[in-house]
Amino acid sequence: PVVGQMLADLDLPRDIFIAAIARDNDIFLPYDEEFALREHDTVLVVCRSNAVKKVDKIFSSQGDYF
Repeated sequence: PVVGQMLADLDLPRDIFIAAIARDNDIFLPYDEEFALREHDTVLVVCRSNAVKKVDKIFSSQGDYF
């Protein structure tokens, strides 16, 4: 659901923080809100354990997290 969206448009809750995005062989730090997510990006999210289900709902339909 987030593929193609700009980070600024995600409107994430305050308890969810995107720390980095891995794409191909590069790591991007999400300082640019105009950064658009692509299919197969790996998003490193920092959150409290009680927000993991929110993260799953926002970023994945498969629940691939650990």
